[in-house]
Amino acid sequence: MNYEIIFKQEFENIMNKYDMKYLNVDNNEFAIVGKDFALIFMIHLDDIFISYVMRNSHRELEIYNFDSFIVEKFNAIDRENIKEANTVEERIKNRLKIITRGLRNHWDGLMKGDKNWVEDYVVYSLAGKPRKANKKIIDIIGI
Repeated sequence: MNYEIIFKQEFENIMNKYDMKYLNVDNNEFAIVGKDFALIFMIHLDDIFISYVMRNSHRELEIYNFDSFIVEKFNAIDRENIKEANTVEERIKNRLKIITRGLRNHWDGLMKGDKNWVEDYVVYSLAGKPRKANKKIIDIIGI
């Protein structure tokens, strides 16, 4: 199954709306790059993990584990008209559709490059600390 095609289809409107570009990071790992940040989506089995990448005050790229933080704000409206999934491909499509809706509905500022979310992330119980990006991410993302 080609997750890249599915990802591009679901994120086409987001990338156009926020003037973002698409990057293939790895086999089942894709990024959308905005102004001074990137969101990386890793598809594993039938789940999607989201990371946020930006430069810290020392100009080094840092990666934030982001999926539970952003998904917490998603609601029933983001999940409307999602059909029952019987295959892994259908589950991935559903999840990507919910993520794109949630990003548009709840994270407009973040998608425009606003970093005010960091204050909330710091006190979020599941947040964890950002980690330095590895060479592969630095080479590919390079924001």
